[in-house]
Amino acid sequence: MRRFLPFLSWFPLSRESLKADLLAGIAVALVLVPQSMAYAQLAGMPAHYGLYASLLPVAVGALWGSSRQLATGPVAMVSLLTGSTLAQLAPPGGPQFVAYAIVLALMVGVLQLALGLARLGAIVNFLSHPVIAGFTNAAAIVHELIEARDEKRLLRLQRQLAAYKLLIVDELGFVPLSQTGAELLFEVFSQRYERGSTIVTSNLPFDEWTSVFGSERLTGALLDRLTHHVHILEMNGESYRLNQSKRRVRRPKPDTPPDDATQK
Repeated sequence: MRRFLPFLSWFPLSRESLKADLLAGIAVALVLVPQSMAYAQLAGMPAHYGLYASLLPVAVGALWGSSRQLATGPVAMVSLLTGSTLAQLAPPGGPQFVAYAIVLALMVGVLQLALGLARLGAIVNFLSHPVIAGFTNAAAIVHELIEARDEKRLLRLQRQLAAYKLLIVDELGFVPLSQTGAELLFEVFSQRYERGSTIVTSNLPFDEWTSVFGSERLTGALLDRLTHHVHILEMNGESYRLNQSKRRVRRPKPDTPPDDATQK
């Protein structure tokens, strides 16, 4: 029975574990709910659809998931891919766009369920590891580095990051880093210097990176390495999400003929 209902192994619950789970649930909800609503808008969907994506997958993943560490729910990359793909078929935010998104989610869910029932998860072992983990955001990689240091596996993770042919670090500057996190991230960039390609995206100009790393000396040393043999792409202008919202507001509503109108 526990093979099909793995959550039965939770019982009986102790008072300590119940308290810890309750605090963890509250903390996750405070972050996940607004984040999921933002991801829904990123995908071109109405914000309230983010609530569905933040509640149902998390509940199902907690009850039947095989990993306690695997996160469930919407992520930025999936939202961007969904929005960019479906925008070619229907205007974002419209009823047809929402219907396409629901069908796409259903198709992906059925495919994943079929793969799980067929026990084809081992196929992932044949994929190149950089294909799986070559893209990450700055906050996630810093968190992973700190966790690896605490678990005495930092050197192995650093060798793994240094071996990638291409490492993409997204959203650098959205969240300030701790001193330890900044130093660990500097080591990653330093070890990859002139050994592998690195792409970094940021919403801050270089002269404001000190606010992220907390040290002018560390920031200067990092920029000295990153800006050597570099191609800088600077993108300015209004947010495409803001432009889509403006187009939806300006879209004229169809005129409705008066009740007494007659057709000729």
